[in-house]
Amino acid sequence: MRRGTSFESQAARHSGDKHDLRARSLAYIQQRRESGATADEVCAALGLTHNSIAPRVTELRAQGLITELFDRTGKRIRRKTRQGCAAGVVLAVEFARHNPRAGTASLFGDHAPERWYPD
Repeated sequence: MRRGTSFESQAARHSGDKHDLRARSLAYIQQRRESGATADEVCAALGLTHNSIAPRVTELRAQGLITELFDRTGKRIRRKTRQGCAAGVVLAVEFARHNPRAGTASLFGDHAPERWYPD
């Protein structure tokens, strides 16, 4: 085995790509404007695997750069993946519309993660 081709060295070399993948994922989601995108759609557009993109989408949501898409009744919008499963749609926060009747509440849901603790 050649030196520098082990799994550990490959993982270390690619760990710096997380920032680039987050940026590319966000750019694609922003390009989709009000339509948003599922993680699977981002994967297909960038030609990458779900395992490389799904964590980046989660990180973007945690950073407050994207939010989940909800309909007017508060139901999460979902689209089918290439495998036929229902996946939640996310969109860049700058494209989330605000409901004037509810002050700053978004028609697409709160931008902050909801904390729920069972009794």
